[in-house]
Amino acid sequence: MSVWRIMEKMLKSRYFDVLLSSIIVLAIIAYTIFQNLAAQQAIVIYVLDNNMKAIDYPHTIFWNRNSSLSFYIGVENKRWTPIDAYLMVKLASNKSWNRGVEPCPARSLLKIPISLNNGESRIIPLKIDILEVIAKNRELIVTKVNVNGNEALVYLPVGEDDYLSIIVELWSNNEFTGQWVELKLRLKQVKP
Repeated sequence: MSVWRIMEKMLKSRYFDVLLSSIIVLAIIAYTIFQNLAAQQAIVIYVLDNNMKAIDYPHTIFWNRNSSLSFYIGVENKRWTPIDAYLMVKLASNKSWNRGVEPCPARSLLKIPISLNNGESRIIPLKIDILEVIAKNRELIVTKVNVNGNEALVYLPVGEDDYLSIIVELWSNNEFTGQWVELKLRLKQVKP
């Protein structure tokens, strides 16, 4: 019997149809499982209030009365491998940038390096003090801030209908990961 006849009989056999269908179904199942596992490979960044809960965020900061703000940033490595990354803390006017996959164009005020093993998480405290503000033409211009003990000069106009945005971006391998968190605050002056 030649090889071609054996192949011909096998192709006409109903067992071949069952075998081929089983292989296709198993391949689809394996592909779906792999895609789900690959999608879970991420670095997660989140913000917590000063009580380490995700519920009581500040909404307003009065620069001439209580101009300090404390909160926490959480970072969790859900990848299968360890990561070396860093957080970039920035301040911006809410209207000064378009949110998306590009990083905020504001200058970084603080760079916080992070090394996490797979499955590890870390909570990082942040304290921001607004030190100097100029009131001019219905807007407040932030000129000096302190972020975790590092003073920085800035020029950040925030209008009456605008917000002060505190942005924390996640970077890895000198590239923006596309992940960031933001706290939006009304910046107000207490009238004497």
